Parts: sequence; C-alpha cells; structure tokens
Amino acid sequence: MNIIRYLGRGVYHEDTGVPCQDRARYRYAKNGNVILAIADGCSSAAFAETAADVNVDTVLRLFSNITLRDFLRQNKNAADVIDPILAAMKKKYPGQYEKDPTEFSATLLFAVTDGRDILLGHLGDGNLICADSEGGTAFYSKEENQGSASSTYFTVSPDAKAHLRLDLVPAKNVRNILLYSDGPQKMLWYNGDKDIEKAALALISHVRSGEIKDCRGLTETLTDMTADAMYQLMDDWSMLILDTQQKQCRDLPFDPVSMKQAFMKRFQAKDAEKEEP
Repeated sequence: MNIIRYLGRGVYHEDTGVPCQDRARYRYAKNGNVILAIADGCSSAAFAETAADVNVDTVLRLFSNITLRDFLRQNKNAADVIDPILAAMKKKYPGQYEKDPTEFSATLLFAVTDGRDILLGHLGDGNLICADSEGGTAFYSKEENQGSASSTYFTVSPDAKAHLRLDLVPAKNVRNILLYSDGPQKMLWYNGDKDIEKAALALISHVRSGEIKDCRGLTETLTDMTADAMYQLMDDWSMLILDTQQKQCRDLPFDPVSMKQAFMKRFQAKDAEKEEP
C-alpha cells in the first residue's frame, strides 16, 4: 500500500508572504489503520494554518489510538471526530480560541482503512473519490458548498457535527483513494472538460500505471496538467493518493512546493521548445 502526497503554496500566498495554509499528512498506524487527512485553513482566519495543523494531527492521533473496527463497533459518530479537534484547539491556544473560534477555521477531509473497511470523512469544500479495480468510480464525495468560494463549513462551525459526512465503503471495492482541497479544482475542471470526476480518475490512472510513484512524480504530473494560466495556481493545493496495490515508497523530504516557480519553469521550458529549429 502506497500513499503519495502533494502540498503546494499558492501564488497569491507566495506574493503576499502568507504561508501555505493547507495540510496533507498520513500515517501507517501500529494498530493496523492507514490514515490520510487533509485540511484547508480559511485564508481570512488569523490562525488558518494552525487550525489546519490541529485538524489533521487530531485525526491522525484519534485513529492511531482506536482501531477502525472498534470505532465502528462503538457506534462512533461525527461528534467523536469534531469534539477532540475543538478540545485540542482549546488546550493549545486557550486565550485566542476562546476569544474568537472562527479565527481557527479549517476544513477537513480524511480516510481511514484497516484493509477490511474504509471510513471516509468530509467537511467543507474539497473532494474525495475512490476508484475501483477497473478505474471507475466506487465512491465520490463532492464539496457541500457547490464550489462556492465564499462559504463553506469548518470544524469550528456551530453546525460542524451536522455537516461532517461519514461514509463507510468496503475495502474490497476500492483500489485507490484520492483526497484534495479545493485548490486544484480549477485545474481538474479544465483538464476534464468541465468534468472534475473525469479528470480525477485520469490522475489516478497515472498512479495505477506506475507513472506516479512518489511526491516528485505527482508534482511533475500536476505541473504538466496545469494549463498556461496562473489563475489556476492562486490558492494552496493539497492532495493525497492511496494505491492499495503499489509497494510503499520511501517518503521524500517534504516542503510545500512553490507553484509559482514550478509554473514559470514549465512556461520557460515550453518557450524554449518553440524556439528550437
């Protein structure tokens, strides 16, 4: 089982000196769970990257301490995910959090599998898609805000527990899991001829074929997929792809990719190709 990740700092954030506010992390837990989690900090929130950190780290810790089977057997629900996140924020940042919880706004996407079942969690924007053994869609969780950038749901939202969607999928029906924040959506929409699901499955096919095996390969592929339009790169990007049939690759040193630099290198390379006789 192999997990590949991508984390990119958006052009707007780089130009304005704002750090990457997305987080994408995973863990092969000792209890048998494999956990993937993504969070997208709200740009207008003062502690956006902090909130994304807490969201992701809490989910990793939660499912490292309880097997997926026990989580399901005990009829755990959205409150059992949201409450530990809020408790962690209150404990780590008591003064700031109590003053205004909305300053800790971040979305949440996660997947947990024990090889028998897959638990999928989705709150806010971004997308989550599972592909079957034939490369088709086994499960697709769309953003709840219908792609609107002006509103979404966060773990600190008063109605977060009502909007955190938890879905259970048999692991035998799934070969790949793809999670991504809302950042890459414009690119996928463009590459899929306005069909994001189609583009997501096409990206997964590059993993299945072995073209993408690690974060370096994913970075190169995403750069190639990006059209010659900087507007597609303004927001931060985060992405995790799991392939149940690939061997686990050694994780490479990882920092957010400068999407501006990657775009410019690609653009310059294309110009150089045009100038060749």
